[in-house]
Amino acid sequence: NEENIAKATDFLSKLHCLDIKEKKLFGPACSACLFLSEYPNVLDRRFNYISAFSPDTPILKNASEFIHNNVYPIIQDIKNNFSLSCKGILNEISLEAQVLTPADFGFHNILISPDKSTFVDFEYFGRDDPVRQILDFLHHDKSREIKKEMKDLFVKSYCENAKPLDGFEERLKVADPMIGMTWVLIYLNVLSKDYLEHIKFTQGSIEGIVEERIMKAEKKLNDLFFFKKSKIKCATLMLSS
Repeated sequence: NEENIAKATDFLSKLHCLDIKEKKLFGPACSACLFLSEYPNVLDRRFNYISAFSPDTPILKNASEFIHNNVYPIIQDIKNNFSLSCKGILNEISLEAQVLTPADFGFHNILISPDKSTFVDFEYFGRDDPVRQILDFLHHDKSREIKKEMKDLFVKSYCENAKPLDGFEERLKVADPMIGMTWVLIYLNVLSKDYLEHIKFTQGSIEGIVEERIMKAEKKLNDLFFFKKSKIKCATLMLSS
């Protein structure tokens, strides 16, 4: 609700408005993008992370076809359009424009009680482009059920309170598809070699969780505003009974 959004933006704004001397005390956040050119690199690293598995079962064969036939071409389109959109925008995010940020920020990491809200989980804390923090909150899996008007209010309130430096709105616009695609790849982390081994060891079967994550990734692909006019063909990943 509006009160929750107000508390979240108030906290984030205060953190993002800390003086430059505080910023100098911390290194970059996890996967920070202190240059616009870093955004495409994040996608490449994440795609390489999930695409090295061996498709030795029916579900993994389907998953391999999905990421190479559906996901990879859209990554390339997004990167190409990002490069075109960034022309004329300063590549480096200056220290003044950088912010200290928790990275994994959202209501899943806020303890809400009647008299206060407590923000937790600063594992990935550090300096970053504020655009990444705002877009990560909007695209986060845990923010799926937040209504659009509440997300709009979050952005509006943040801008009013934090007063981000010039260029923020331009970067917000051009980076939006990049962060949306980042979340497609986060859903697909389950396909990494380490994750697959972990699932096999703890659950014995990978089919259920792999199928669930690919369905989430498909939906996220279809939801990306950049591609709303051409719906992505859904892959058939249900195993025959």
